[in-house]
Amino acid sequence: EGKGVSLAITGAGLDVLIATGGLEEALSCRGCEGGTLLTCTCPRLRVFGRMTPHQKVLVVRAYAAAGCIVGMCGDGGNDSGALRAAHAGLALSARAEASAAAPFSTDSTSLFALVRLLREGRASLCTSSAAYRFLVVRGIVVTQAKNVMMLYAGLYMAPLAYPYLDMLSLSVLLWAICLARPAARLAPRVPEASLFGPQNVVSATLATVLYLATLGILIGFLFVQPWFVPFETDVALNEWQTRSDNFESPIFFLWNAWFALDLATVFSKGHLYRLKASKNKALVWSVILLALPCVLLLFSGETAFNCAFKINCDKWTFFRIKDHWINSFLFPYERIGGDTWSAPLDSTNYSIFFKILVAAILLLASLLHHYLHSTLILGPLVQEWMPRRLGWDDGRGRVFLVWAKAKQRALFSRRRPGGLREAGTVLRPLEARAEEEEEM
Repeated sequence: EGKGVSLAITGAGLDVLIATGGLEEALSCRGCEGGTLLTCTCPRLRVFGRMTPHQKVLVVRAYAAAGCIVGMCGDGGNDSGALRAAHAGLALSARAEASAAAPFSTDSTSLFALVRLLREGRASLCTSSAAYRFLVVRGIVVTQAKNVMMLYAGLYMAPLAYPYLDMLSLSVLLWAICLARPAARLAPRVPEASLFGPQNVVSATLATVLYLATLGILIGFLFVQPWFVPFETDVALNEWQTRSDNFESPIFFLWNAWFALDLATVFSKGHLYRLKASKNKALVWSVILLALPCVLLLFSGETAFNCAFKINCDKWTFFRIKDHWINSFLFPYERIGGDTWSAPLDSTNYSIFFKILVAAILLLASLLHHYLHSTLILGPLVQEWMPRRLGWDDGRGRVFLVWAKAKQRALFSRRRPGGLREAGTVLRPLEARAEEEEEM
């Protein structure tokens, strides 16, 4: 009963504890400070030796039942059952009998391989979260921008803009985000694991508000330019190829393309669990190569490349490229050039001052986004203050998710006969429902 004492137990002792029903008590934090097994600084049982394969499985399951996330390392066939029963099983020495059962294996014989596994796992979790936020935020922001374009004057971007943004840029950036490497050292705390945790929600909200405001600023400066003429047309809405010959649509494309590059870079910041974004060579080169066409389109003018995207284009170049060889590889609605010029003027080329202004606004928006993400999202406000003072952590995020699912089930149950019984499940405490979801 002395404080600060931990015991080692053999397989025979484990059988006695199981037979007498004392295993749960023996696993508790008894005789030292801590209160629960998860926060115990001196567990009553610390070493398990001379265990049979079945007893190893029982120990793993006992700790899992006590609320622990259990890891298991083994190097032989007698460890296979425990490796499979653990939350994370790591087979050492890459022996066939152990590695066949374990989710993870290594040719190393050192237990430090477990540290590497934790670093890789945490980095993968952060990368998955970053990819999720990238897709969700980009989808929300671009959808709102398209709504603005349609409500303003039925505007569309150039036909080639959509394959570039939705197929090339999106696919390449998502691939590059997923190549982030784990941090060199294991962080002292676990990363956020809930999609509704403070880091995911606040960072997504910040990016959405910032870049929608940036789009509003760009459009506002465009409207006050002395050479600007608003787009007006009486062409049917289904003739959408002609609705990109104007001064407004290029702004949406340049903003959209730059926003995706900035979002991928910001969400790839390493913080505690991944190497910094500059160490991700695939991301660095992807951003450079995808930004280069945007810079050329903005600062050049009245070339075939410009008119293919209808940015800084004139009608004579537009007419000339209608027989370009690239049209042989494009669908009819994607072909560049044509016989009809629908812009209000003979040229949609921006002034030098406005080109510099657009570049400066986009660059300042990126710098502001990086600064706010580093100081707010990755700083003490979101990482420490919100979870501690507001109680907003992974558990609260899971409760919100369970609440949303419960509301959805209640809504659909009202439309089905006999649905009142299912609707009654919504009234159960949310914390209990969250625990059920975790067990499932």
